[in-house]
Amino acid sequence: MQGKDMIGRARTGLGRPWLLLFLSWTRSSATTRRMGSFLFHMWNSFNLSTREI
Repeated sequence: MQGKDMIGRARTGLGRPWLLLFLSWTRSSATTRRMGSFLFHMWNSFNLSTREI
């Protein structure tokens, strides 16, 4: 439900500045690399947990 609310806010003019801030934040290489490694770690731990079952 929270995800839908965030999408609804992003569609309105009120949410647009936050979306631009988020995009500019993700564009910087350092944060993107950190986020990528974090997601990669999450994906690996998820795959390991599913293999164990």
